Amino acid sequence: MKTQALLLSCGALAIACAGHAIDLDHNDSPQSVPTSSSNDAGAGDVVLLDRSKNLLASFVASDGTRLYWLDIQGELQSCVEPACDGIVTYTRVGAYLGIGFVAAGGHIYWADVDGSIYSCPSSGCAGAPTKVVDDPTLAATVVPLSADGDYVYWPSARDLYRCFAAGCGPTPEVVAHGESGKPAFAGTNAYWLATVDGVRAIRNAPKDGSAPAQTFLSGNFTSIATTAEDIFWLDSSNHVLRCPLTGCDTPALVDDSTGEKDALQFDELGLYWLEGYLDMGEIHYCPFSGCSSGSELLAPTHVQSFAVDSTYLYWVETRSGGGGLVHRRPK
Repeated sequence: MKTQALLLSCGALAIACAGHAIDLDHNDSPQSVPTSSSNDAGAGDVVLLDRSKNLLASFVASDGTRLYWLDIQGELQSCVEPACDGIVTYTRVGAYLGIGFVAAGGHIYWADVDGSIYSCPSSGCAGAPTKVVDDPTLAATVVPLSADGDYVYWPSARDLYRCFAAGCGPTPEVVAHGESGKPAFAGTNAYWLATVDGVRAIRNAPKDGSAPAQTFLSGNFTSIATTAEDIFWLDSSNHVLRCPLTGCDTPALVDDSTGEKDALQFDELGLYWLEGYLDMGEIHYCPFSGCSSGSELLAPTHVQSFAVDSTYLYWVETRSGGGGLVHRRPK
């Protein structure tokens, strides 16, 4: 099992389990763990959030200071890592139903069913949340929000926009005209997937929209992630590849397995992804240098969302009847 430190963090309920997860419906039976290159894919699992603190509906995220989740009641909440203390609720059903959210730069952002984007300090809303912008084209969709520093970014019907956390006045800032991908960030640039003249491509532009968008690389891409130096992507064969942000003639192959992959994430040591199908994913890890002997399995099946930090891996385990338990384990 990998023991080096990584990049984000959250806390613990005192319910530990070596080698398997404890079912809080009092069914304490070992789960089947698939064969993998990991020596023990379940060691150190702790259930963080149980029914007394609400089940997760679908999603977990971390900004390195707080763990965030959308619970089964439709409440967007967080707690302070690593003890998961001081649970904060940002939005509730009937007021601001968050259907897409992201945290960065000391703020959390979400979109509601009417197409408005809101923000609050990560520590909690002092009164009502701040309405950042109204964008009717976002109504009734799961909004693919991104955030970097003090800005929230989103693809609208026509353009890629951004707004400051405190709001953007009558109109948002345009990052790229005619573009609609969810951006990732590196330095002063944003990168996203788009189709240009019928060809799939990774596009990029300055985050402030000071120059037109251009094509960084063309190919059959399905997901991207950016570090300070490199861009990683999944191709149509589910291979993981890498190219320096300065450009490359031949991308480096990081993982050549062909299992269905999604949700690329990273820390300072390597890449993580979900492998499998809807609500049946496994979390896999591969160092940036590649994993020719096979990726490492970090969590077994039934994972629908995950996050990493400097010490821990978190994931939502799909449960019958809706919602999912939040697990934590050392990386």
